[in-house]
Amino acid sequence: MLAQPNPAAVPVVRFTVFAAEPIEGLGYAAQPGGAVVPLRFYPTARSALHEHRGREPLRLVDGRTGAEVAAVPIPAGMREVLLLVSPTATGSSGQRYRVTVLDDGPGQRTAGQIQILNMSGLELAGELNGRTIAIASGFNPAVSAGRSARLVLRTRFRGRIYLSWHDTINLGPTGRGLLILFPPFSAGSIEVQTRVLLDEIGARGRD
Repeated sequence: MLAQPNPAAVPVVRFTVFAAEPIEGLGYAAQPGGAVVPLRFYPTARSALHEHRGREPLRLVDGRTGAEVAAVPIPAGMREVLLLVSPTATGSSGQRYRVTVLDDGPGQRTAGQIQILNMSGLELAGELNGRTIAIASGFNPAVSAGRSARLVLRTRFRGRIYLSWHDTINLGPTGRGLLILFPPFSAGSIEVQTRVLLDEIGARGRD
């Protein structure tokens, strides 16, 4: 008898996408030559949930031409991810976007916690609800905030400490937050760009 593949062995990854500025005309293809599923980006929220099946990289494609613009390997063990998409100069490979894969599963942040992804390029010090927190470059560990996170970010410039950003993020009783820090709009500025993505543990969709 011919051996049949075990459907349970095929990995399934649920993913959402986000970009600092919404991107038009992007989609993904589950299989080479297969149907293209449009991706809709929102200014201040994750996209709807999508699914990728199999061990091949997830392929982002131009929705008009079907040309591949990014191949995204999903690290082993991740089952729910956020794809942070940013345009890049087209290289010899033709890849037009850089994609950062973030583990977005419930193990990363629980209700009442906030996590900071620092892509600002600045060295930052932070306060959360009056207590000092470390902010390294890249993905920082989640920290507990309760229902409301009062965040203050500061940076050093020419030997002095300056305010870089501050705000209060309301998480509510079951919410969790991801704060993404992008570089300042202008070179030499110390004001980071921020995007706050909120969701709830166990929610199927995204706000």
